[in-house]
Amino acid sequence: MSKNLFPLYCGTFLLRRCSRSAAVLAGLFLAGCATVIPDGMENHIIAADYRGNPTFFDTVDPAGEVVHQKKSFKFDKYLEDMSESIRRSRRKKIMIYCFGGMNTLGETIEASARNARIIMKDSPDVYPIFINWDSELFGCYLEDLLVVRQGIANYWMGPMTAPLLFVTHLLEALCKLPAGMLYQTIGREDTKKQVQYEEISKELQKRSTDIAWHLGKDLSEHKWRKLSRFGYVVGFPARVGTTALIDTFGSRGWREMRRRARLCFNKEPDQSSPYGNFVSMFATEPDGVFSRFARMLIAYTKNHPDTEITLIGHCMGTIIATEFLSRFQELPIRNIVFMAAASSVQETTAVVRPYLLSHPKAHFYNLCLHPWIDWFDMMDYCVLPCGSVLEWVNIHLTEPLSKEDYTIGIWDVAMASLPRQMTGVEKQVTIKGFGIQDPGTNINPGDFPHQHTDFSNPASGFWKPEFWQIPPQETEEDSDEPEIP
Repeated sequence: MSKNLFPLYCGTFLLRRCSRSAAVLAGLFLAGCATVIPDGMENHIIAADYRGNPTFFDTVDPAGEVVHQKKSFKFDKYLEDMSESIRRSRRKKIMIYCFGGMNTLGETIEASARNARIIMKDSPDVYPIFINWDSELFGCYLEDLLVVRQGIANYWMGPMTAPLLFVTHLLEALCKLPAGMLYQTIGREDTKKQVQYEEISKELQKRSTDIAWHLGKDLSEHKWRKLSRFGYVVGFPARVGTTALIDTFGSRGWREMRRRARLCFNKEPDQSSPYGNFVSMFATEPDGVFSRFARMLIAYTKNHPDTEITLIGHCMGTIIATEFLSRFQELPIRNIVFMAAASSVQETTAVVRPYLLSHPKAHFYNLCLHPWIDWFDMMDYCVLPCGSVLEWVNIHLTEPLSKEDYTIGIWDVAMASLPRQMTGVEKQVTIKGFGIQDPGTNINPGDFPHQHTDFSNPASGFWKPEFWQIPPQETEEDSDEPEIP
């Protein structure tokens, strides 16, 4: 090596190592203590790190003694044990649940273990499997700022350009702030009544009479909404800062989350230079954790053809679900359940419709909150921007090119788009909007779901068909009215 080039080589080597170390340390800081779950629950958990590699955990017995250390797991053997566990359980219904974004792996893995126990006890015919991935927002932003360039990890260009990018992000936050505040302020005085929501839905749905739909009633007291509007005014100064953070820095983190969702299926190889092994990403079979899991599940269902699969995605977990559907159409999925979906109209219909056409027995359920909650939810005492996370995605985290880029988990968007874009499979589609304090639709204790995060709460019973399906009494009433399916 030339002596003139040696200092440059050393400099780039140190930059690459330091940036990689910074990313690892950030991950360790955010993850906190090591994840520990009860022994036996590992057969219900698939977890991927931010590079698409398998993530393991310690398992303990009831006395708290470690049974398996995470370093003892091998993923191929792990999948074999999971397949054998499904077979031994004699359960014919496999539920695959995909966690949404903005979560740490430790949080979702521990939640997976708790929820798996609840479901195994509550539903003796269901075998739950939880899909976990590292999507913590702050860690994703750091990865985007320090490491990722042009869609790949670049450990020498990343840290070199990070200071300039950070300054650019600050300036962009200031420039976008007026528009962001204006977007979330318009329409705060909405006065729509339940009957208006229903009339709008009927008008939108006229394009198709075959898609089943139901919108729960808003039976809540409206007096508190005046107080919420007052709180919106009081919280305005704080929201100036939080809106800038979410509008600019959050959008970068969101972009990295979407990238990680893909790496979980087709992981990025370790690279000694920025583009050294770029071609190998496309020359080999996808080896991300979720692809390997899907191939195991395909093999299992071929040997057990009476197995029925339900695929559930919550929020950004629907983006993971669309990857499963597009990459592995051999999976015999009976129920596709999207709960407050963050996937767009275009990416959902482009994948779900072909799957339904090739699987006539499959059914797609699109579950939404009541429109009022999505539009005007006041989170954290009005300190954060108004609206649900899905409204944040449409207004702050992404830049939609058209209405087809809006999230399909919002009731109005679903009603306007699905009748037009699900031609040929209308009878395999259900759109369900939950009410507010409506015992006919929100039949679970605590009026679930009332907020975006309620969908993933086991108290909602999200794995049960009655949670996805239109209430029977509503179906009977609708059968007497030809304009409503």
